[in-house]
Amino acid sequence: MVDKLAAAMDKNDHAVGVFVDLSKAFDTVNQDIPLGKLSNYGARGPTYNIIFSYLSGRAQYVSYNSAMSAKQDVVCGVPQGSILGPLLFLVYVDDMQNCSKLLNFILFADDTNLFITAKKSIDIISLANIELEKLGSCFKANKLSLNVNKSKYIYFRSACKGSSCSVGSLRIDNSIIEKVPNIKFLGIIIDKSLSWKAHVVNISKMISRNIGVCKRVRHKVDFKTATLLYDTMILPYFSYCNIIWANCSKYNLKKLYKLQKRAIRVIFYVNSRTHSAPLFRKLQRFNIYDIYKSQLCHFMYLSINRLLPVVFDQYFCQNINIHGHNTRSALNIHCNYARTNARASSIRINGPVCWNGLPVHVRNSVSLKKVLNSICYRFMVPVDYACVYFIGFMIID
Repeated sequence: MVDKLAAAMDKNDHAVGVFVDLSKAFDTVNQDIPLGKLSNYGARGPTYNIIFSYLSGRAQYVSYNSAMSAKQDVVCGVPQGSILGPLLFLVYVDDMQNCSKLLNFILFADDTNLFITAKKSIDIISLANIELEKLGSCFKANKLSLNVNKSKYIYFRSACKGSSCSVGSLRIDNSIIEKVPNIKFLGIIIDKSLSWKAHVVNISKMISRNIGVCKRVRHKVDFKTATLLYDTMILPYFSYCNIIWANCSKYNLKKLYKLQKRAIRVIFYVNSRTHSAPLFRKLQRFNIYDIYKSQLCHFMYLSINRLLPVVFDQYFCQNINIHGHNTRSALNIHCNYARTNARASSIRINGPVCWNGLPVHVRNSVSLKKVLNSICYRFMVPVDYACVYFIGFMIID
């Protein structure tokens, strides 16, 4: 999503992102519809009968102390908290993206988000409204209810270009969608210029509060417990989706780095002027800059070795595929040109730069363990610890 938005901004295009909220999405699923779609997808015979039996014949009641209400039949919805629940809901909504050829859908469970780009600001709203009308019809066909009050949209535009877009308003089913400068999307606050300033401010508050908690209890716990507090209450804010937002301005990132150094000093129970670099090495933890570099190298390894979803297969290419010259950098990953800061700081641009900086024998290795060894040697942390940052570490040979 971020790559597409940054590319649009780099081309001086106008982009709109609509973040749709569905009212009680899992509870309002019409059970006949996913069963019909499963049948069309080829789930028939015993497979279909098992799923039909799983959804049908359910009842619910309320129990309080020793009192129980009468049982009522469950005629809609998929069981939440179950393994099949999210899968059945995905089957239910997956064909939603076929309702429009212009909208780019980002679907994650019941989070429905869509994006559209255009060359002119006068076209973007009118095009979006036409496509949203099709989406509204799709909602009705699937008997899904839109929560208008929680549905928002962002007009994405480079900060230097301004973000004025006052041509009309976005509507779904004749309901006006509110325009906002930023919104939380899967735990990350995304803003209209992809500066990530709002996200940094938000997690800074969370981290500061948790550092205060750790500081108040530090004299009552041992070092091992203090380290556990750091790993559970502070580190996740630095590492979650770091590869996306840690390309923000140096000023914003420096504020987070100061907080991280403050947290490390609390763990070691030293004064605020103690040099932090030896403490990071002794604790065997990455700082925020190295977390970004390690996640970026790991992403590059997975992409180059075709271990990511197919959408990333053509994400990067070598220089030899761009030109036929036999140069020393012919086997390097090609670095694209970026006109705007949003594009220049994206994975598409930063990824090749970071990957090309690794030794050739490491880049050519089919072993993730060797890549991790090289990264950890540069950042002076053990390989075993580095694995906790990487989603795909189970493929280490």
